[in-house]
Amino acid sequence: MEKFPDFHQAYFEVIQAAHRCDRVTRNITAYKVIDMAAQKLGPVQGDALYARTMWYISQLDGSEHIFATDLVDWHRMRRGIDNILAQHGDTWNVNHFAKFACTGGDKTVALRLLPKVVKSPIHHVWSNPGIFGACWQWSHHPNTPDRFTVRREPSSRL
Repeated sequence: MEKFPDFHQAYFEVIQAAHRCDRVTRNITAYKVIDMAAQKLGPVQGDALYARTMWYISQLDGSEHIFATDLVDWHRMRRGIDNILAQHGDTWNVNHFAKFACTGGDKTVALRLLPKVVKSPIHHVWSNPGIFGACWQWSHHPNTPDRFTVRREPSSRL
């Protein structure tokens, strides 16, 4: 990591190894790794790595619920999403980041990304059409709660 600070897989390997530890140890390790990388990479690439790393941790956990916790610095996540999408705004990234925005309670990002998802949905990202429909409803209505919750009934939007 010292010689190749922008080789993201090295950070993912450390986080995966730490993931076998107790929850406190793995969280501390993950954040130390991310902060160390951000210092080496600078704010733009550091925030992008933060977003990618949080995505990776959500995959290790098997759930995007991490984005609804205090473990994620959502302002940093948002900057990272914007940095990644500015360079790699492909359908894969847009679908995932739109879902993470809903799970993380960021209506601004969700409102910006969801119309792009409607054009090119990746169905397995959303697990089932009800999740996309719930995200759409939550983000488009001002009287919805701050946090996104999943409805299980299908939606015609996806």
